[in-house]
Formats: sequence, structure tokens, C-alpha cells
Amino acid sequence: MNKLEKTIYEILSKAPIDIIEETDEAQTISASERWCLTSPRSEGLGKGMTKIGYFNIWLAVKIIAEATDKSFDDESNIDKLSNICDNLSKYGVLKEHPEYKRNNFKLITNEELDAKRKTRIVTYQSSND
Repeated sequence: MNKLEKTIYEILSKAPIDIIEETDEAQTISASERWCLTSPRSEGLGKGMTKIGYFNIWLAVKIIAEATDKSFDDESNIDKLSNICDNLSKYGVLKEHPEYKRNNFKLITNEELDAKRKTRIVTYQSSND
């Protein structure tokens, strides 16, 4: 884990700080929908929780922007955060939120599976010619 990844993990693993948007109709709490901690926090305000607060994400993007000398609203900062979270997932400290996985899970039919197999077979055969 490099220094930037460690810093981002420290921010994401601190007590989750949510941003509450108030409108006339309701209050909306923003939080990370994709990532959560692998293990619940063992102490502090977020004890027992795995969620990552939206402000924690915002702060992580700010740290990345400063580290890469880019403006805060540069889209590449979000890509960099996503890559860092992927790496933290490989290290076993973050995981994709189960709800995110369920919402993005796609069932495929046997016909689609057969088509993918045929594509792989043709690609394999042409690479061995």
C-alpha cells in the first residue's frame, strides 16, 4: 500500500460523516453507495459500522486533487479514487457494498453464455494459428 492509499484509507475508515441535504419535502443523507469497510470500526463514533460517509469521500477526493496538483472538480480525481478503492479492496480493507453488487448483478441466458463461449473459442483458435 503506497502513501496516498494509506492516507485515503485512514480518511475512509474514520467515523462516517454524512452530508444531509434538506429540502422542503424531506432530508436526504448522502453516503458511499459502492464501497464499505470490510470489518466494522472497533472504536469511536462509528463503532460497529462499515459504511463510509459522503464527506469522507469528498475529503478523499480533495486529498487526491492536492496530491496530483489538479483542480478539485477534475473528473480524473474520481477515477483515481475508484482505482485506489479497487486496490484497497485487493488488500482486503474495503469491499463493494452488498446492495451495490445486487443492483449491478446481471443474469444471462444460456444463449448469451453460449455466444460468449463461442467468442472465446474463436479467439483462442485464432491466437494459436
